[in-house]
Amino acid sequence: MLRTTHAAAAAPLFFVTTLFAQTIDPVGRVHPAAQPLDNVAIVAVPALDRAAIDLEDVQRAMNGQPARYAMPFPVAIDPATHGTWEQLDAAWSLWRLRIQAPDASHVNLGFDQFFMPAGARMMVYSSDYEVVVRPFDAADHSAAGQLWTPVVAGEEIVTEVYVPSASRPQLQLHLVQVGSGYRFFGAGQRAVPISLISGACNVDVTCAQGAAWSSEIPAIAALSSAGSIFCTGCMINNAQNDFRN
Repeated sequence: MLRTTHAAAAAPLFFVTTLFAQTIDPVGRVHPAAQPLDNVAIVAVPALDRAAIDLEDVQRAMNGQPARYAMPFPVAIDPATHGTWEQLDAAWSLWRLRIQAPDASHVNLGFDQFFMPAGARMMVYSSDYEVVVRPFDAADHSAAGQLWTPVVAGEEIVTEVYVPSASRPQLQLHLVQVGSGYRFFGAGQRAVPISLISGACNVDVTCAQGAAWSSEIPAIAALSSAGSIFCTGCMINNAQNDFRN
């Protein structure tokens, strides 16, 4: 699953590993009282200008800058002002919002406020339900109070919150960024020449220079920063040598 770490409030990072665990259906799909998805409110970010992005990425690679996989669009979205609320029954409420990122191959979300009351959970999934990210709940609270989601394939995704109605005033959720993805994660070829794929500080582990480091290579991971760029990171043991953080 995805592990998130925050070096600073303005620079969220996540380890890119196995992201999706489709262990539960979205409430909006299976609850008999939930409205059809077509009735749920929509927010859209600007369409991608892929030609301009390709030129920028070639220049970024030549400058040795980190590889970019999404264009970050700032937003200010809160369940109090956006989306669709429904009272499903006497005890539970559902909030949903459809997010459109025209011409995107995948979408990720950045929340600068994320607090789920006891029993509440948030899910993010593609509008066709083909990709469903496992639920986020109180166990995902961080010291920074933020949450940055994995990517979800498609150009329209849905975020939903299933919350005890009595706890709705405690819910804190503020979406500040929509990442419109355009490469990696199955998005296809990119314009950057193969000779420029690695940053100036990187050596590809599949090269001959990596042959002597076969035991260490599995500890190398891609790190996503701010929902839009990649860098390289690694796992290291601690002073007790017990493989714990």
